[in-house]
Amino acid sequence: MVGSLQRLARLAVVAALLAVGGAATTVGAQDVAPSTAPAPDTTGRLMVEVRSDRADLVAAAADGAAVASDWVVVDPGDRSAAVVEAELLARPDVVDVRPEVWFTAAAVPDDPCFDDAAACPAGNVVQEALTRIDAPRAWDVTTGDPDVVVAVLDSGVRSSHEDLAGQVLDWSDCGVADAPPGTFADATHGTRVAGLVSARTDNSTGIAAVGWETSIADVPVLFRSNLGGTLPGGREADVIVAIGCAVDRGADVINMSFTGGSASAAFEAAIDAAAAADVVLVASAGNAGTSTPLFPAVLPSVLSVGSLDATDQRSVFSSFGDWVSMTAPGEELVSVGSQTDTDYDAAIRGTSFSTPLVSATAALLRAANPTWSAAEVVARIERTAAPFVGSDTAVEHGRLDAGAALTEERQGYWIATADGTVLPFGDAVNWGEPDLPGTSVVALQPAPDGRGYWIADDAGNVFAFGSATFHGSAADLSLNQPIVGMAATASGDGYWLVASDGGIFAFGGATFLGSMGGTPLNEPIVAMANDPTGDGYWLVAADGGIFAFGSATFFGSMGGIPLNQPVVSMAATATGAGYWLVATDGGVFAFGDGPFHGSTGSLVLNQPIVGMTATSSGDGYRMVAADGGIFSFAGADFFGSAAEVPLTAPAVATGGFS
Repeated sequence: MVGSLQRLARLAVVAALLAVGGAATTVGAQDVAPSTAPAPDTTGRLMVEVRSDRADLVAAAADGAAVASDWVVVDPGDRSAAVVEAELLARPDVVDVRPEVWFTAAAVPDDPCFDDAAACPAGNVVQEALTRIDAPRAWDVTTGDPDVVVAVLDSGVRSSHEDLAGQVLDWSDCGVADAPPGTFADATHGTRVAGLVSARTDNSTGIAAVGWETSIADVPVLFRSNLGGTLPGGREADVIVAIGCAVDRGADVINMSFTGGSASAAFEAAIDAAAAADVVLVASAGNAGTSTPLFPAVLPSVLSVGSLDATDQRSVFSSFGDWVSMTAPGEELVSVGSQTDTDYDAAIRGTSFSTPLVSATAALLRAANPTWSAAEVVARIERTAAPFVGSDTAVEHGRLDAGAALTEERQGYWIATADGTVLPFGDAVNWGEPDLPGTSVVALQPAPDGRGYWIADDAGNVFAFGSATFHGSAADLSLNQPIVGMAATASGDGYWLVASDGGIFAFGGATFLGSMGGTPLNEPIVAMANDPTGDGYWLVAADGGIFAFGSATFFGSMGGIPLNQPVVSMAATATGAGYWLVATDGGVFAFGDGPFHGSTGSLVLNQPIVGMTATSSGDGYRMVAADGGIFSFAGADFFGSAAEVPLTAPAVATGGFS
C-alpha cells in the first residue's frame, strides 16, 4: 500500500503527458483562471486516461509505475482545472479526463448509542439497525436538509427533549382541536417515532437518526380515549384534516405509524390529494401478524412498511403480504423517551417504529435530489430494497437499504401496451398515459434524463409526459402507411417518426436526413434508432435490412439472409458505432461494436418479442414480449415484468434508462 501511494505521488509531480511522437509535454503555470479551488469532493488534480498503446510509455514516465496501466495524474497547479482538462481532451493520445475524487471515511456520528453501548443512556445497547440499513453510506451522500420536513402524524412529540430540541416544528394546530383535556399527556409513541426520524445527530448526545438534519413537524392526531387498548388512537376525520393541513404547510414526507381496518372514500381522497401534491406517504403495515390488509398502508399511494427482527427475518407480529411494500428493522430499536428531557427508550418494537426509518430515508432522498418527484423517491426506495429470508412472500419488495437508495445509479424501464397502458419498473415511474383516439401505440421513447417519455401511435400522434417536450406530430398529415417507430435526438430537442414504407417525419430539433419513402422495399420498415453521438438514424426492415442516414453508419445487416422469424426492433450502442437487431423469436444479431450478450432464440416463448432497449453504456440489453415478459442480458438489470399481470392489450414497446 505504501509503495502504491509513493508511486501515486511520483505520478502527481510528473505533471506531464506523452505527446503523439513520444515526447513529454509539461503542464505549465500560465493562463491563471479566476478560481482554481477544487470542488469539495475532489482533490483539484485530474485523472487522465491515455491510449492503451501508450501504457508502456506512461509507466516509464512514472518511474516504472502508474495509477493503472493507462492512467496518470496531472496537477494543474495554479491553472484552472477546466482549462487544463480542455487542453488535455484536445490531445489525440488522451481518451478521457476527469477530476480526481477525494475519498473520505464513511460518516459515523458521535452519538454514544450509535456504537458505544457502555455510554448509551438507554442502557447497554447500540443502534444496530442503522448499520443494518447502511445509514452511514447514505450519510456520505447527505445528512439531510432542515428545509425537508417529515410530518409525524402521531400522539405528539416532546420537542424539548435534549435530542430533539431545534428539530421539531410545531404544527399542532393541524392536529386534533377538540380532544379531551390531558389526553395528549403521554406523547411516548409520537416522541419515539420522531426520534427515529430525526433525533439530533452527531451532537455527542443520546442517539443517532437516519434523518440527521431533517426537520420534524409535530402533528398530534392520536390520543388516549375510553375506547380501550393500551396504545393511543385517532379519529379518521382528524387524520383527514391533518393530512390536508400538513400538505398545505409544505410537508415533504408524511409518516403515519397507525392502522385501521377500513377507510372511507373521504380518507382515500385525502391520501390521493396528498400524493398528487407530491408528498411521500409512508405508513406502518400493522402488528396483526396476518396477511389481512390494513389502512392506510394498503392504499396504492402509500409506501407501507412491515417489521424485521434482529436476525433480518419477518417479525412474528408484522403484517405481511403483497400489499406490504417493504420492511425495515422493527425490533430492538433505540429512541428518545417522553418522560423527561433526557429520557431514552430501548427494546422498542413494532411496525410503528420501522416506518420512520423509511420516512427518514425518503427525506434524505428529497434532500439529495430536490427535483425528484415523490413517485421517484418511492420507486428508488422500493427498487433498492435488499432481499431477506422469506421476502419473496412476506412483502412486495425487500428490506430498506438506505445506503443503496442514496448511492445507486438511476436505472429502470417501461413497458407500453397497444392501448396506452404504461408499466414502470426499477426507478422508472408512470408519468402519464395517452388518451388514444381509437389508435394503437407503436413506440415509447424515453427522455434523455430518464424522467419522462414520448409515446407514438400508428396514426402519427405523439404524446409527451414528464420531462419530454412535445415538438409536433404527424396526425394531421396524410400518411401512405402507418407509423411503426420513433427515435429522439440525443438532447431530446426533437424526434423522428418512421412509417412502414420508410417515410420519415422530423420534428423540433430533429433534422430530416433522408428516408426510404418511395423506394421499393423487400419488407416493411419495423423500427428505427438514432445515432446517440451525432445527427443520424437507422431504419430496420422486417427482413433485417438496414438503412443508414446522416451520421449513422452502416455496419451490416441481415438483408438477404434467411431468418427463422422476422426482425421486429433494434437498438444502437452507446458509441453509435454499432447496433443490435432482434427477431420475434428473440434471436439477436449484433453489428459494429455491439457485442452479443445473449438471446432467447433457442427458447420457447409464450408470446413473440416485440421490442428491445439497450443500457446507456451498451453493456447489455432487454427485450419485451407481447405478454409483458422481460428478458435481460449482461449489464441490463432485471427489475420485474408484466408477464404475470393481466394486460388489457398486448405489450408493444419498451424503453429504459441507466
